[in-house]
Amino acid sequence: MRLLLRPLNSPVSFPPAAVGSLTRLDIALPAGSAGGDVDLLDAVLARHFAHGWEEGPDDVAPSRTAYVGSPEVRAAFETELRTLLPAARVNADMVEEENWAEAWKEFFTPVICGRHFLVLAPWMQEEQRTQRIPVVIKPKTAFGTGHHASTALCLEALSDLYERGRVRAGARFLDLGTGSGILGIAAAKLGLRGDGLDTDPEAVENALENRAGNGLAPEGLRLRIGSLEAAEGAYDLVMANILAGPLTDMAPRLAGLTAKTGAKPLLVLSGILDTQADAVAAAYESCGFPEARRLAREEWVALVFEGGAAESDSGAFQGCLCTPGAYRTMPESFSRSPRAEVLMRLYDAASAHFGPCRWWPGDSPFEIAVGAVLTQNTAWRNVEKAVARLREAGVLDPEIMNTLSEAELAELIRPSGFYRIKAARLRGLLDFFRSCAGWEQSRDKAGLECLRACDPDSLRSDLLAVRGIGEETADSVLLYALDMPTFVVDAYTRRIFSRHGFIPADLPYDEIREFFMDALPPDTALYNEYHALIVRTGNTFCKKTNPLCRQCPLGSFLDYDVE
Repeated sequence: MRLLLRPLNSPVSFPPAAVGSLTRLDIALPAGSAGGDVDLLDAVLARHFAHGWEEGPDDVAPSRTAYVGSPEVRAAFETELRTLLPAARVNADMVEEENWAEAWKEFFTPVICGRHFLVLAPWMQEEQRTQRIPVVIKPKTAFGTGHHASTALCLEALSDLYERGRVRAGARFLDLGTGSGILGIAAAKLGLRGDGLDTDPEAVENALENRAGNGLAPEGLRLRIGSLEAAEGAYDLVMANILAGPLTDMAPRLAGLTAKTGAKPLLVLSGILDTQADAVAAAYESCGFPEARRLAREEWVALVFEGGAAESDSGAFQGCLCTPGAYRTMPESFSRSPRAEVLMRLYDAASAHFGPCRWWPGDSPFEIAVGAVLTQNTAWRNVEKAVARLREAGVLDPEIMNTLSEAELAELIRPSGFYRIKAARLRGLLDFFRSCAGWEQSRDKAGLECLRACDPDSLRSDLLAVRGIGEETADSVLLYALDMPTFVVDAYTRRIFSRHGFIPADLPYDEIREFFMDALPPDTALYNEYHALIVRTGNTFCKKTNPLCRQCPLGSFLDYDVE
């Protein structure tokens, strides 16, 4: 006897955690029933029982045992069973209900899916350390914990497509029948962005909880109640882990939702019994899809439809979260650089773990420039406090701030530390801005619009001449406040890339900056996100002492652990 999980999403009832009564349903088929009838019985069970069922031996009289707490679910199950398998017999008994929340803890084990994913329950996050991307799922009413073959096959297909560069961070996906949200969460953790749809409100509620538990932003995975009618626009990848019948019926509509990113769009379809795979595949081939690649486990099959185009060396730059697809047109000299390929693999690994960083925070370019000075030799949380005080005082405007004395400015930025020194540096930066050509005529001084017309190299040299403005601060102002393509180097950059053997630890700042800018295309969004990912990686894993190499998303690129 073993506990199985259902292979699709449908409205179901799940036993509550409190102790009460359940109905035990013992379902039996006649002795000698054909294998197709057994498969059909499992499919019917899968439609109605999220928490699983017990499976008896199939060699004589196939039997199954399920537990149900809702009369409505029991009635729907028995009605469908009588229609599809009239020879089946059902006996019902009342039983005492277990504490299902605790029972899950005994049953739920980590699940490895493909080369990238490890599915965990929330109580396992601290005890299960891995190089794989953790997908944290709280077992509740909705289907999808990775234990069932249909879900595992989808995750393996997604992992494989990502590994081969067929889908990249920034691509748009649809997770139809999202259930617990497991497939959408996995895709979002690879840096993809998309929609998760389910007709079951309880499933969407569970998916929302799991999205939050994985630290994902709503814009990375939008979750809504509905089916195909709720889908918006076109998608680079469609994943649907539902039933063979609905998949067959919706083939033309699914075809209309796919974007032509290559020769053909990408689809991953699952929840299909091996006896049904030919019919589902034929329905999609008739809509113009190529022959499907089949992944099989137990009696379940996933169909993966993918085109043969879009495999090119330039794909290394298609993964940038900030400007999806912008690197397809980059010069071949960039795409063929071995250093660029390695740097982008590191980028993709960090991006898959952290998702979009959206750094640097600030309401205006001037505020960002102020923050770049305040963050010198202090933690960002202290900068946030100082900026909040400036905002409350209404002085985050260069003309208004210029009316303050250094003492008044120093008092406002006291939380940032070294506040007298930083007040003097802010005064020097203000004087520099006001001296720039076109400043007096500029209508948007907080936006520093007159500086955007300057040559970046010349402007950088001028900034470095301002007392107290070093290379990191100057590059931060150029990149984050003025949207100019320059790579910011900080202590985390030096630490991570020297530990990985790319650069000597004592290499001068400008040479480290050139290391990146000589290899990567001059793209502001790429430099922005790359530096943000370096900061997140350094702060979380690549610590000055006792680094967490085995947990770090870049740890797999090391041949050893840093001591």
